[in-house]
Amino acid sequence: MSEIEVKVVKPDGSSFSLRCNTQHMMRSVKRQIFTIEKIPFTDQKLYYKEKLLPDLKTIQELEITDGATIKLVNESVGDGDKEEEDLQKEREELVPVPKTDEEKQAYMRKLIINDQKGVTMLMEQLARDLQASKDEADDDDEDEDEDEGEEDRVEASKQAS
Repeated sequence: MSEIEVKVVKPDGSSFSLRCNTQHMMRSVKRQIFTIEKIPFTDQKLYYKEKLLPDLKTIQELEITDGATIKLVNESVGDGDKEEEDLQKEREELVPVPKTDEEKQAYMRKLIINDQKGVTMLMEQLARDLQASKDEADDDDEDEDEDEGEEDRVEASKQAS
């Protein structure tokens, strides 16, 4: 698994960086952005090289490289550059409507697989967060033990005096 760092430029012009696995889908990038910016997943529109990025494609498939800049548009606020008609067209391109039963089944399989990947990614992140919390707690316990040991030594030296 290879990771890259991308710069995300917000509508106000400020930016932040994200570490992304190139095998993950853009929807996982949107989850990270939600965690940082609290912009609902459905309101996020991400653009790379002036092209709307679909949720169900991997970073690798979209050929996003290390150091790339992605533009974030908060659709609930809008960005002033797009007409409603353009936004509607982009929505239709983003979520093609399957017509035949075979297309519907394929689309559903893809959604299920992507959701499983997303759940796996979230569980991995939770496990890392839990381990980090445990490590911090262990460090705090060690610091407390050292403080108690110092207090015992001071008390012992007072009694010896």
